[in-house]
Amino acid sequence: MENGSKLPDIGQYEWVGKRPKLSGKPILVFFWSISCRDCKVVLRKFINNEWNLRDVFDIISVHMPRSQKDTNREELIQFCTERKISFPVMVDHQLHFSTIFRNQFVPTIYIFSEKEVMIGKVYGSNPFRRVEYLYRKYLL
Repeated sequence: MENGSKLPDIGQYEWVGKRPKLSGKPILVFFWSISCRDCKVVLRKFINNEWNLRDVFDIISVHMPRSQKDTNREELIQFCTERKISFPVMVDHQLHFSTIFRNQFVPTIYIFSEKEVMIGKVYGSNPFRRVEYLYRKYLL
């Protein structure tokens, strides 16, 4: 997915928790996997809202399996419950949403404007500075 692309429809996917309702804020799409160590670091910061991103963005969290073992739905639910994940998690075990994004790595974050137009992509275990830069440059 390239800058300027529209956010794909999220209505047709399975979710752990309720499907998110977009409120008109900018949108952050976060691809992660339960088997990814770096994802767990970033995910913990989302859960604890350490970066206050949930105050600024509507969050779309996408579980993208890296292996067949990651596709166990019950393990994903248990993982989310144990970590008290309060935001919805898209279950993309068939990689349909990931394929639309052409996403290959986790953790990866895509930033969309409030008009649902992509403005940037960030990946790695410490994405905050880049997310903050994109927010300040394009969304303030």
